[in-house]
Amino acid sequence: MQSFEIDNKPNTEMTALQDQSRLMQEGLEDFLKRTEKFKASLGATAPKGWKQGTAQKAQWAAFYSKEITKLRTTISSQVENLNLLNGLQIL
Repeated sequence: MQSFEIDNKPNTEMTALQDQSRLMQEGLEDFLKRTEKFKASLGATAPKGWKQGTAQKAQWAAFYSKEITKLRTTISSQVENLNLLNGLQIL
């Protein structure tokens, strides 16, 4: 998202689009930082078996799965804002 460029947009609209993009990036980076500790116990590189990483898997299921829902809602809203700002340029 850092290389997000907007051509031929008035300065205020470009700033609004960049600000919205920055908000999306910050939210995603924050989520990734908070969930970094689960990387080893979840996903393709996770050890197999029910004993391996059970505590972290339970913590993920209990607490962080709700964070994913919140992140999806936030990003969806921000994408809608970007689409709206972009659509205003067409009018």
